[in-house]
Amino acid sequence: KGLQNKKLVLFSARTSSFHDEKTESCRNSKINNQTLGIKFLVSKKYNALRIGKNEIEKINFSDQNIIDYAISSERSDFLDVYLGSKCEFMISSDSGINQLADLFRKPILIIDHYYCLSFERYASKVIALPKKFRDIDTGKLVGFVEAYQKLLINNNPDNPSEVNKLGYEVIDNNEFEVKEAIESMLSLINNSFHLNEIFEKQKKFWDNLEINFGYKPNNQVIICPNFYSKNIDLFEN
Repeated sequence: KGLQNKKLVLFSARTSSFHDEKTESCRNSKINNQTLGIKFLVSKKYNALRIGKNEIEKINFSDQNIIDYAISSERSDFLDVYLGSKCEFMISSDSGINQLADLFRKPILIIDHYYCLSFERYASKVIALPKKFRDIDTGKLVGFVEAYQKLLINNNPDNPSEVNKLGYEVIDNNEFEVKEAIESMLSLINNSFHLNEIFEKQKKFWDNLEINFGYKPNNQVIICPNFYSKNIDLFEN
């Protein structure tokens, strides 16, 4: 494919196809919401490979530097691992495939993040872009700590219909949020900002997780800075 010695990023989105799930999961994500961000990476001279297994939906954007490897007849588990060792970083939703990048200590951008306490398992540098929660009755967005208390921690539902029964709906990240997060990832890769400094700016949120859930913050993990500042009330109330 002519990818030798070129900047390579892997991207993916969790779907129900991998495990042939009969119901949707709140951890699922829409691959085509990454369109703007992946095109931005290509403009920065990156080659992008979409990875995954048993995928059905094709990506709806094309470029000679974008390869839909997930639906290729050439994909294999071994090649997945090899690509994980060669990429500069990975973009993925809240899925086990992230561990592939973590295995090789590659930075990870996790979009549509759902489970708050899964942050602690990462050894790599991580930028997280969490899904939002909305109260169905009032139509208002709910603070993350409140949602985790009432919804995820006590009940841990994974099916959107079960979340709806509890009075909430889960909102996926949109294309613009994803693109901004990818821009932040490049800043991290290029050492334009430092994790520790941003972690300190977000300390109130991480302290709330520790106070309410006993979660020990890992300053390798931050929330996307732009997303945090634009939604600071959701993080710090």
